[in-house]
Amino acid sequence: MSSLHDLYGVARRLTVEIQGGLEQLEGAEARGIIQASTSLSRDMHSKLRELQKVSQQMESRWRFLVVQENASKRDLWKRKVEQVAEDTDQFRVVMERFKGRVRASRATLFVSLRN
Repeated sequence: MSSLHDLYGVARRLTVEIQGGLEQLEGAEARGIIQASTSLSRDMHSKLRELQKVSQQMESRWRFLVVQENASKRDLWKRKVEQVAEDTDQFRVVMERFKGRVRASRATLFVSLRN
């Protein structure tokens, strides 16, 4: 069972990796490199799923911490847990939008190839 501190470290690492990956995806998309962006997209989805699991574990650990720690530590960890949850939701939305743009791009390409 990982501590809240350890989980937070994992969440921060994943957040940085996902942010960097999203920047690469945007760059690949801007250059029109669909294949590279698809592979990177799968990697980002995998990391996002891992971040979602870590976020859920942090929420669970934080609830346990509420009964053990003083008010200042509880508040600090509450803010950290909430920030990780917000980051996770934001990444999920960005990835869904990216996936939608890739689908639309492929559909447009398919239609133009058929004509």
